[in-house]
Amino acid sequence: MVSYSGSIPPLPYTALLDLLRYTRKVDGVSKDMDLENPGASAHAAEWDTTSLEDFRKSVLWTEVGRQTVDCLAATFFSMNISELKLTNYFYAVASDGGWDNHSDKDQSRKFNIKLKGGWKALCNKLVHEIDECNIAKNKCVTCVEDNSHHAIIKTAEGKQYTTKTVVCTVPPNVLGAIEFDPVLPTNPATAWPQPYTRINFILTYSTPFWRDDVKCGDIFSMSSSLNLLRQTDDYPVMVTFDHTDDNGNAALAGVVVGPNTLRKTVSAEFKPGERKEIIMQYLKDPFGDKVMEPLDYQELKWDPYIEFKGTPPHPRNNIKPSEILSTLRTPHGRVYWAGSYTATNWVGTLSGAVQAGRRAADEVLNRLNKSV
Repeated sequence: MVSYSGSIPPLPYTALLDLLRYTRKVDGVSKDMDLENPGASAHAAEWDTTSLEDFRKSVLWTEVGRQTVDCLAATFFSMNISELKLTNYFYAVASDGGWDNHSDKDQSRKFNIKLKGGWKALCNKLVHEIDECNIAKNKCVTCVEDNSHHAIIKTAEGKQYTTKTVVCTVPPNVLGAIEFDPVLPTNPATAWPQPYTRINFILTYSTPFWRDDVKCGDIFSMSSSLNLLRQTDDYPVMVTFDHTDDNGNAALAGVVVGPNTLRKTVSAEFKPGERKEIIMQYLKDPFGDKVMEPLDYQELKWDPYIEFKGTPPHPRNNIKPSEILSTLRTPHGRVYWAGSYTATNWVGTLSGAVQAGRRAADEVLNRLNKSV
């Protein structure tokens, strides 16, 4: 593990030059992406059939440069880069406004957005406005039926809810667990490879002690990222970053990934307390003994196929990601789409979710106003 200051990682000069060429290439090409209609992009046909792995092989000529790009892809996408098509890759980069925003934590809205009181405060306010009696929690939706008068939402518990419109925000890779009547013309999940399982964690402390040692709290583990892509073991923590809030409440947040023996780390075989010990032991080397004395530990497992009992759809050879991305925001009868994956700015982030939510709200209001 190597410590350094500044924004330039301690890589060989040949690799840095190689990466500079690569980032300029990605910036130049991604500008041709039509975010509103990716299928209309000039190079859509080529991007639909070219993987990120093939692209980076053709552009990068140093092994360290290739490994660095692989690590960044693993961090941001958690997908097999041999299956991740350039359409999806350039779509994400273009929606972020270019490579610098896509990859730089200090500039990117992927990591540095914070809300006073935490994001739970936003949820609590929404619940207050809607009234909790109008919210059905912990209900597994199994079917959305649309007829000429209204939509019917059915749950696994056998309950039904009738509404004028439906706004769907679930991730695309779990839509396979929901039956739509009429059937969806395309399944959005087929636009992306199956993501790897991961766990987001946060350790809170009485003080940000790492700052006393002039450390920023950020770790980017190339070993972990590469092992994720290779589906091999060791190095469970992919990234960490200083998550101390404006009130001085100190915290280190990060992501745990890992296959094979580390799959136990993200399965029922290990309890959160045991995962906590594994993570802290790993962080002890860069941060010292104080990392072993947290006030609290929390984690969130991102494994939609387990949580939602859905059947992961596998991309078919005849599926064109650009065509699916072009229809992500197209209403399906009374069903409207507002997940962060439907955003055209900061796709897959909280900022993207806000943009998508506003767009979907406008679409629903327009429909309701026309029906009055």
